[in-house]
Amino acid sequence: MPRISYAIAGALLAACLGAVAYAQQPTQPPFVTTRVDGTENVYIFRGGTHQSMFVVTTAGVIATDPIGYGGPQMVQTYVDEIRKVTNQPIKYLIYSHHHFDHIAGGKPFKDAGARIIAHKRVKERLLAVPDPHTVPPDETMDKTSASTIPIRRS
Repeated sequence: MPRISYAIAGALLAACLGAVAYAQQPTQPPFVTTRVDGTENVYIFRGGTHQSMFVVTTAGVIATDPIGYGGPQMVQTYVDEIRKVTNQPIKYLIYSHHHFDHIAGGKPFKDAGARIIAHKRVKERLLAVPDPHTVPPDETMDKTSASTIPIRRS
């Protein structure tokens, strides 16, 4: 076999072995909830390629971004995962910003009793471009009120 044929055969073999090795990589689960290292009450919920977080307090749960855009069933999974961690009520859902890929799907949180909080501009944008899967905020804040989420500590 000419030297060039060995090179081509070697390249094809390497490509095939690489494809087999890649195909054997374990797939990630569709969702996972993990406690943030170094904390006792902060959790990350990852659904597909998105992630959110929630904090468990003695007065209730504060959650962020329902991440239901394109996968509304993941929102209920997020609520169910919170329920696996704590029996505290879900008090607040905070929208980080107005992009639907982060905040779509708040209804299961609203149904669970959460008050939805966002910056005042988020509400303005949501009302201008309504989405049937996105619940408008109950309360809005601006930079002067952002540090005063009304949750009581026991």
